[in-house]
Amino acid sequence: MAFSKQNDVLYVKTQPKHFPLNNVPGEAYIEQWIKLEGNVAKIHAKVTMFRSGKTQFEARYQEMPYVYINGSFHNIWTYQGNSLYTS
Repeated sequence: MAFSKQNDVLYVKTQPKHFPLNNVPGEAYIEQWIKLEGNVAKIHAKVTMFRSGKTQFEARYQEMPYVYINGSFHNIWTYQGNSLYTS
């Protein structure tokens, strides 16, 4: 939907597709700002949902970036290193 590049920051805005529906856009936007600081990429992501349905579905495992959040759970944290809970 949108892309921009300014010095050391990339911005991308996408609209995910419903899974497993065929080419049906999801009722959400995902925005990401990726900033390079030396050899580190810092990523800020924002998910804006405008889902019209009110049905509460059964919770299931999800994998990034295909995860939706709500007002009560507005932060997503991930660690992909090899030394979790050390130092």
